[in-house]
Amino acid sequence: MLTELEAELEAPVELDDDSHAELGMWSSPTQLPVLPASLRDRADALHRRQRERETELVAERTQVLRHLEALRAVPRPRAAASVYLDVSG
Repeated sequence: MLTELEAELEAPVELDDDSHAELGMWSSPTQLPVLPASLRDRADALHRRQRERETELVAERTQVLRHLEALRAVPRPRAAASVYLDVSG
């Protein structure tokens, strides 16, 4: 299970790939045995990396929202307005 979670965390994200839409919500597996003491450090390191990635994603989301707000503030051109270009003068 740790290996699978580590691989998912390290996998590159393909922005043009819609396969992530099929993933849905993650739910923890049921009936896992008690974590062996020998895997504790590895699990703790994975948890720290997941929290760091969560912080990065929140920051990226905030930046995208700011960009969207800036785009919404730009006035849209009127579709019916005529535009002329003076090429002789």
